Amino acid sequence: MKRGNQGEVAALGEAGRHCGQAVRVPPSRRAVDDALAFLLNLPPDSDPPHVAASGDGEVVFDWRGHDFWLDVGFFGDGKICYCVKKSMSSPADSYEDDFVQRRVPLRLLEAIPRTRST
Repeated sequence: MKRGNQGEVAALGEAGRHCGQAVRVPPSRRAVDDALAFLLNLPPDSDPPHVAASGDGEVVFDWRGHDFWLDVGFFGDGKICYCVKKSMSSPADSYEDDFVQRRVPLRLLEAIPRTRST
């Protein structure tokens, strides 16, 4: 799952395109590298995120559920930005943490959806 996303992320920086459309400002090499490091540090049972380029140089991952969403972004500035909405009735919580050591923050790890084994 995550390995498949690596190719999508790498392509964002190389072609400056996403889903066949030109991206105004393609992600920097550092943003792509940070995003790839993030994928490699996800737990093996993590649900795969949707991958996108925001058009302003950011690599974005998102997960969506019935009443849940999580967005994670990288600009290549050594930071990881993320926003979590745990239910439609709760406010969204936004965070920005250091990503220089490329460690996924615990509160973000806890928010990432996991594949349920039966």
